[in-house]
Amino acid sequence: MNETHLELLVNLSRKEFQTAEDPSHPEYVPAAVFIQHGLSSPYLIHQMLAMSALHLSTTFTDPQKINFYHSYATGLQNHALSLFNKANPVLEVTASNCIHMFLFSSAVGVHLLSDTLHYQRDSLDSFIERFTHDINVYRGVLAVVDQFVGTNRKGL
Repeated sequence: MNETHLELLVNLSRKEFQTAEDPSHPEYVPAAVFIQHGLSSPYLIHQMLAMSALHLSTTFTDPQKINFYHSYATGLQNHALSLFNKANPVLEVTASNCIHMFLFSSAVGVHLLSDTLHYQRDSLDSFIERFTHDINVYRGVLAVVDQFVGTNRKGL
């Protein structure tokens, strides 16, 4: 952990990061849940730090800070994906990993979609290409959710 990671961790608990959270909408998972489970899952906490960096990249007007945090977000997400692949060489949802896998796959999907909507504005073609990629990632999220629901029905 370094100073930037600490800054990103603090950002996760700030009201500005959590503005999308609305208790009247039960489909939103509070950042506190991600943090709680992320502390025992290296790939999940790296993904949460990546989301925090992406968020910070949208809050600055200085191009250097925007580029720094956007690049940092990409690097953290790549590292999170690498850690996820090492931790789950066979994509199988079990009672011990289902919550981490669900939260991780959801966070990756939200991160990619947020990045696309904020940064992919060069052309309609590049936006559609990237958005299509994001939809395919969401299909992976749905596969994890389907396995989670199936496991849950079997008495998780």
